[in-house]
Amino acid sequence: MLLTGLAAPLALILATYAAITGLSWARRVIAEPRRARQAGLALNLIRRAGPPLAAAILLLLADRILFLPDAPALAALIAAAALAYGTHRGLRDLGPENWRSLITRLLLTAALSLFVLWQFDFV
Repeated sequence: MLLTGLAAPLALILATYAAITGLSWARRVIAEPRRARQAGLALNLIRRAGPPLAAAILLLLADRILFLPDAPALAALIAAAALAYGTHRGLRDLGPENWRSLITRLLLTAALSLFVLWQFDFV
């Protein structure tokens, strides 16, 4: 199935973007002067990324019961997408961003993920 072949590379790309964006988010949250705002921003991140992560866990549990063939690949893709979406929206909550930082994150994501994919012969 096409999904199984594309799920691992797409999950890797999304997870790389989530890691890079998560570092940017953490750097900006730590710089916030008020502790209450830091806690609120962390709760917003959990609120956005939590339900899709729970769905990925439930999909893995359903795989253990129903023996679904593509469930682990789909769960990895859902989890990576949830983290990427949550961290990206979390950065948007911190204030307006310039295009230069977004393009820098996208280029870093492309470079790192393509390097890893090249090392594992996915490309």
